Amino acid sequence: VVSENTSLMYDGERFYGVQIVGNAMIYSANLQTYFICGNKGTISKSTDLKNWTTSSISAVIQKDLLDINIASDNTIFAVGTGGAIIKSSDGNTWSTIESNTQETLNAIGIFYQNFVAVGNNGVIVYYTNNACTLISSGVSVNLNDVMYIGFYFKIVGNEGVVLSASSTLSRIDVVDIGTTEDLFRIYVDTNIETNVYYLGANGTIIKGHTSFIAGDYTPIETSVTNTLKAGGYSVKLNTYFFGGIGVILGGYNDTELTSILQGENYNFNDIQNINDILYCVGDNGLIYKRENELWQKIASGTEANLTAIIYVEEKGFIIVGQGVVLSSQDGNLWSINDTLFQGLYLTSVAYSSKDENFYITTKNTSGQYGQVYKTENFESKTLLYTNSKSNFLKIVYLRHATESDSDY
Repeated sequence: VVSENTSLMYDGERFYGVQIVGNAMIYSANLQTYFICGNKGTISKSTDLKNWTTSSISAVIQKDLLDINIASDNTIFAVGTGGAIIKSSDGNTWSTIESNTQETLNAIGIFYQNFVAVGNNGVIVYYTNNACTLISSGVSVNLNDVMYIGFYFKIVGNEGVVLSASSTLSRIDVVDIGTTEDLFRIYVDTNIETNVYYLGANGTIIKGHTSFIAGDYTPIETSVTNTLKAGGYSVKLNTYFFGGIGVILGGYNDTELTSILQGENYNFNDIQNINDILYCVGDNGLIYKRENELWQKIASGTEANLTAIIYVEEKGFIIVGQGVVLSSQDGNLWSINDTLFQGLYLTSVAYSSKDENFYITTKNTSGQYGQVYKTENFESKTLLYTNSKSNFLKIVYLRHATESDSDY
């Protein structure tokens, strides 16, 4: 997944973030190098997806580069704003190609050593024999992606437009796949290679067939309104992933997708390993758990900031936060107590097996400072201590190995 300022990379074992500016990525097996194209004529390169070097080719072109692809002869092509097209055989030296248009080119699809670039206002550029020709698409909407699949170029655009074009673009047909949502990406299923997914606005996923069988299109329910722009399949995890603006969906099949990450900004406050399952809690009621190598968002029922989570045998899960205490027996269904500590900002929680009480700390709210409370069952509370100068952020229960007493 590549987006401006941050790229989310997957190395076969884990996802990790890389701070670079980019719009699209391609891998050159010949050069054993990953390439990412970016704005204002920037190209980033890496051999391991971890260490990146970014260089400017502004002497060649200063336009924003929006997509990059590689031909069968290992020539690398990139397209972008103002009809920009550049190419390189080694990833170091680049030259421009006259596109015969000033329209923004959003995507490029390769057929052996030829390519098709598509862009705004229905523009299609066909490249063959080292020259570009403008082809009439018959539509005026922005075209956002193109891919050569099953002897045809598949093209998608705004207002649900899908085009099917022959390899030489001598024929272009409009295909109705049953949506009027803007479409941004074509994903070919690497698990079942005859399946094609069309991704777009308002959580749109339309499943089709590589052969463009008439009427063989199935909408997939996603329950999100985010714009989807990427698809993938992990053999190791046996999981489909679909991602876009502020969301990643995952599932063991394409009909049971759940949101494993949603929202653009997260502030997590605590993470705990409970029975070999990771739980994270954070601001705005966020609860996530990681089980069987898959992250899942859990409905908390509150928008309060959550600060700490613990698990106690026979008592279950406890989460504390901004004026709230959440409890659960299974970590999935949560009950909310928002009256006992109303007006207090709870920062941490610990449990004493000696006296079977929970101990809770707070931080400054409404003129108060750090306090320590205890409660047996969250029906009533006892104030133990108030610090007039500092907040309390963490409480830990320690059992001495050689004594029967315990400290906090």
